[in-house]
Amino acid sequence: MIETFILYNAILLLSVLFAYYAEHSKTRRSRILARYSLFMVLFVPSVLRYDIGTDYASYVDSFNFSSEYKQTEIVFYALILFLRNLQLPAHSLFVCSAFITYFPLLFLQRKNYTWKILMYVLLCYLLSYSAIRNMISLSLVILAFDLFFRGKRWGAFIIYPLSVLFHASSFVFLPFFFVNRMHCNRIILLLISSFLLCICYTDMFFVLLNNDLFLNSYYGGYMFSVYGVEPSYNTGYGAFSKILFAAIVFLSVLFSKTKDNAVIYFSLFYFISLVLMTKVSIFLRLADAAAITLVFALPLCLSVWREKKIIALKYLMVLFYVVLFEMFIYANNRGLKEGNVGVSPYQTIFCE
Repeated sequence: MIETFILYNAILLLSVLFAYYAEHSKTRRSRILARYSLFMVLFVPSVLRYDIGTDYASYVDSFNFSSEYKQTEIVFYALILFLRNLQLPAHSLFVCSAFITYFPLLFLQRKNYTWKILMYVLLCYLLSYSAIRNMISLSLVILAFDLFFRGKRWGAFIIYPLSVLFHASSFVFLPFFFVNRMHCNRIILLLISSFLLCICYTDMFFVLLNNDLFLNSYYGGYMFSVYGVEPSYNTGYGAFSKILFAAIVFLSVLFSKTKDNAVIYFSLFYFISLVLMTKVSIFLRLADAAAITLVFALPLCLSVWREKKIIALKYLMVLFYVVLFEMFIYANNRGLKEGNVGVSPYQTIFCE
């Protein structure tokens, strides 16, 4: 188990170091080399893993029995058929998936690149070992919004549909493209967020869910499964701390000078999804997806905290998510069942 901690923390440390070099190096060649090195740090451990991730076996089955998995998103299903036609082994699916997942990260804007990669590794990297289609989709969503916030709208509108083709849940991010220039009074937005919070913590929330629009949606089908119950994990001090920090991020972004209002709505979305996560298990998936908010929100928070001279919040925030990263490694053991992603202990294909 100690080897697993060393490996995952080495990935975290090296990712931040190469991202920092890619952001601050003065020569273009060294910046490209740093991004390539960052990609290899993320890519190699992912492709060398064996039976790591709760969904590992199901992806092997989807490869070996592709005709039974036609309900899989069309692009991912096409990828499986392509690899099978080349007569490649099932592990080739994990190699290609890892490449598609981490490659978009190389094209994020240079500004605040270190913080973006730090938050991605802390929040998404280990999840990418299990929720493969989700993480491919989210990487493309991150790139799409990064391009969008830079004014490269056509690039964003090309990349974003690809994310939906890999996982339909990415549809949830579509409205944020349209609200980016929708300015809302801060006091009104605070009142709206307070109202939403009250709904989430009362029985009115379940009344609102009991409608055809939601029940016929992508997530609605889960409401009558094992995911439609109140969770027995992610409800303690850890969940409360996540909600507290999400509230701090939302308030910081709300009072920042950003012109990208989508980040404000992103932050509210993340905050509400964390609250919902404590009510119904299925919303844990929504909270995991909404966590990419921090990739864009944290740099804005840093500028606000710097102006307000509360730099300590920066270190506290990073420390908190590093601790969560360590706890995630420890808690998600393949020998456990409940709330498990199965990323430890790490083993390679050479141990097969």
